[in-house]
This record gives sequence, structure tokens and C-alpha cells, in this order.
Amino acid sequence: RRRREGGAPATPDLAPWPDIEDDKLVDVCEHIMKRICALDRSDTFSAPVVETYPALATTYYKVIRDPMDFRTIREDRMDHYESIQELQQDLILVFSNCCKFNNGPATDIYEHAIKLWSEINHIFQVTCNKFRIRLPEGWDAS
Repeated sequence: RRRREGGAPATPDLAPWPDIEDDKLVDVCEHIMKRICALDRSDTFSAPVVETYPALATTYYKVIRDPMDFRTIREDRMDHYESIQELQQDLILVFSNCCKFNNGPATDIYEHAIKLWSEINHIFQVTCNKFRIRLPEGWDAS
């Protein structure tokens, strides 16, 4: 993995998720969220930042234009997705927001975001296998 200046790992450059069947979209989204939430053992991304850390609200909103977290994805967004790529984009937004706000030398939270961000394509691939969704030839989770 590349490193940024200051020693922090570079943000992942992930392949976009290919389309899946509409009738499996909700189940696949739910399974992906279950897996990614399980990896976030400290619940760092489980709720809106400004709810968890109200004192940061003013500063956070100056830096982050489009806040996103796992609860917002599950409760407000997931039922409205028309494609699996929308989930991938929201997950990337969760992690990219964290990296942007915590943009300093290798902070633990930055590294945690990078670690989870790096796993989402693998989780998608495993989930597709579980639901017997055939991915396009040549698509690679790495």
C-alpha cells in the first residue's frame, strides 16, 4: 500500500462494483452492511459524527460537505438505492470524510478508515459469492 506524506497510508483506489440483479439488491446491501459494521468493532462509523461528538459540529461542517455514516446508510439510504454502486459510493464517502477530517500524520482513526475502505470490494465479492451472483469476467476486488 502506498503512503502519503507524513506516513499515513494513501486512500484506496477501488474498482467500481458491477451491476447486480435488482431482486437481490436489498439482500446484498444488508449483508454488506452487516459485514462492514462487524469490522468496525469500535463503532467509529456507526452514527453521525456530530451526534457522537457534538463539540466538533461547527468545525466538522466546515470541512465535510456531505456527512455519511453506517446508520444513515441503513436507515435513510438503503431502501432508496437503485444500484449497488450507490452503496459503494456511500461507504467510500464515510471513509473519505474521515480521512479528510482527520488529515494529519497517521492517526489511528485515519488508519482505521483506510483499513475498512480497503476491505469493501472484498466484502462485495464474498457477498456476491454467497448470493450466487456471477461477477463479470475480469472484475477484481483488489
